[in-house]
Amino acid sequence: MDFEKIVSYIVEKSNLTREEVYRRIKEYQKEFRGFLNPEGAAYVLASELGIELPKPSTSEVILSINKLIPGMRRIRVAGRVVRIYPVTSFTRRDGSVGFRREIKIADETGYAYIVVWAPKEALETIDFEEGDVIKVIGGRVRVNSRNEKVIHIDPSSGRIVPYEGDTSKFPHVEIPKLKVSEISSEIPEADVTGTVVFVSNVKSFERPDGREGSMLYAILEDNTQQVRVVFWRRAVEYAGNLKIGDRILIRSARIRRSVDGNFEVHAGSRSSVKIISYGGREKLEFRKLSEIRGNMQYVNVRAVLIRKFEVIPYTRRDGSSSEMLELLLGDDSAVVRGYAWGEAARRIKEMDVPTLLEIRGAKARVEGENIAIHIGRNVSLTELPLDKDYKIVTVSEENLYPRKWLGELSEGFYEVRGTVVYVSDSLSITRFCRRCGAHTSYEYGRHVCPKCGEVEDVEFLPSFFMVIDDGTGSIKVSFFRDRAEKIVGKTVEQMLTEIDQLGFQPFRYPLDALREKLLGKEVIVRGKIRFKGDMQAFTMRGEELRYASPIAEAKMLISEIEAELLPEIKRRLEENG
Repeated sequence: MDFEKIVSYIVEKSNLTREEVYRRIKEYQKEFRGFLNPEGAAYVLASELGIELPKPSTSEVILSINKLIPGMRRIRVAGRVVRIYPVTSFTRRDGSVGFRREIKIADETGYAYIVVWAPKEALETIDFEEGDVIKVIGGRVRVNSRNEKVIHIDPSSGRIVPYEGDTSKFPHVEIPKLKVSEISSEIPEADVTGTVVFVSNVKSFERPDGREGSMLYAILEDNTQQVRVVFWRRAVEYAGNLKIGDRILIRSARIRRSVDGNFEVHAGSRSSVKIISYGGREKLEFRKLSEIRGNMQYVNVRAVLIRKFEVIPYTRRDGSSSEMLELLLGDDSAVVRGYAWGEAARRIKEMDVPTLLEIRGAKARVEGENIAIHIGRNVSLTELPLDKDYKIVTVSEENLYPRKWLGELSEGFYEVRGTVVYVSDSLSITRFCRRCGAHTSYEYGRHVCPKCGEVEDVEFLPSFFMVIDDGTGSIKVSFFRDRAEKIVGKTVEQMLTEIDQLGFQPFRYPLDALREKLLGKEVIVRGKIRFKGDMQAFTMRGEELRYASPIAEAKMLISEIEAELLPEIKRRLEENG
């Protein structure tokens, strides 16, 4: 049926004049901003008037998703159903409760969301499924906060019907399905599976609009990798009944990076949770230290405190002062590095060595080729009786500090050998307030803390650095506290006395004798390697310094050659009979 016949048919079946029909057709074309030709606009008018006409071709009436523009009304669009989201409730201004449901559709040009506003019973009994192709008649187009196209319909403004044309042109869009171990990038929507190893309590908070909100978080694990999952809004109801050991599927979650750089899974109003298999345990089992692999958010271990290193003060992001203690933990399977922070550091530094510890909720981090356990604020720390027959794996210092060339460094604990090419002119003595841990200044013979005012109880931290070179690269090595005192050969109190008696620059002890002693010498240094972004170079926090022994180095070289070559020599001899 051509355009003029359609107009005549509308005039015949309605009370409108031909001029009124032409005028309303032009209004539709203007409203659709040129995306409807006169014939398509005439079909829309006939539909609004309840007049049945032969259906136009899809290209003439049904808009593609990329042609949808915010503000459009009474549209017609078709797409394949990608995802049907749960029914959600909301509170109207008059206090009554309403319901809505979102549907994601896609065609060959993109995707859009349909928001259906209707009674709960109608929303829960929709007659199509994911994968079906549907057509939306009516509704209005908007965009959401993420600039995604959204079509709003309700029983009075539109409807959804099956699409009766060729459905082969509508693509089958799959939402990514990931295991925890497969998460490697930010994704706006994904289905995630994993096993629950921790569930927090529900926490309440106040939203910016003054309403109360709620959230909880859980830790999921898969193939020794873990990820933190944050549940918001309605998703909290799903997560509240989760148990340790449950294997779950989270549909339509958002994957993003957290402030610490790790990936997080966020489940909100569009998300749902399905329990694939039940675990039902109340607590997570303890792991052997050797079973810890990669970065893990929540780890329970029983291990022995076998060594404590120095306590290092640091400043938190909020400006407050705290301290960190490095340590070694061991069980019958492995020995690993540990870091205790804040209150945990203060507790552990008072413990005897050895002490058996039960640690719940620690984090594991990869440091170069090794794993480190972090014991922070929310970690449960319990001292247990240590049985005299408790076995700890024996680990040599060489395994704790593997030898590396400076040109092959990565972050972690290593031993390096090189020639000392620079030693700082003087040793610096930094002052800290023992009461709050803040840096103090020295004014007119008095120590002044920015928080506590004038103080007498001050902690002194001596430090200096050197640079060593092994031909493949160079590195700055810094020594602090008792390490610095041991290398200089004097305590900080002795250095302060000499500074005062000999009139040296305050809190700067000259290192002329040490420079003469070390410059040009071959040394071996053990310590912690870190990459400094501002310097674009690796640096080391030195823990031990000794002169290189030619005999010991020769024996080490022979052992390395034997370990690499002897198996090959034996294999060839066996092959040759």
